[in-house]
Amino acid sequence: MIPINVPPLWERKEDIPLLCRHYQEIFSRRYERSLQLSEENMEVLVNYSWPGNTRELRNIMEYLTVCCADMPQIVASLLYGIFEMDSSNAYVELSQNLSLNEAVSAYEKEFLKNTIKDVKNL
Repeated sequence: MIPINVPPLWERKEDIPLLCRHYQEIFSRRYERSLQLSEENMEVLVNYSWPGNTRELRNIMEYLTVCCADMPQIVASLLYGIFEMDSSNAYVELSQNLSLNEAVSAYEKEFLKNTIKDVKNL
């Protein structure tokens, strides 16, 4: 037996958009529904921690195809709700070379940006 090490999805963030498109195609054909994800939607999907790995991503994509394909646009707050995340606590990727003040400023900027988006979507 040859051991194969497959890192968890949260360590392979660059694979998430590819997997999303793959699942979009599968479920669009299966359910005859077309799901459109915006850049903002993809950003939420990429930044989620994916504790359930690829199975969780597959289930989310199937759910979105079945339940949200008729929506002209999926609002980010819907995704935050599915993931039981508060948009104000969304994951922010920071460089390790930042000082504490720079990291706090980056987080505050992202927090304000998400809050403005949520208010505009009301």
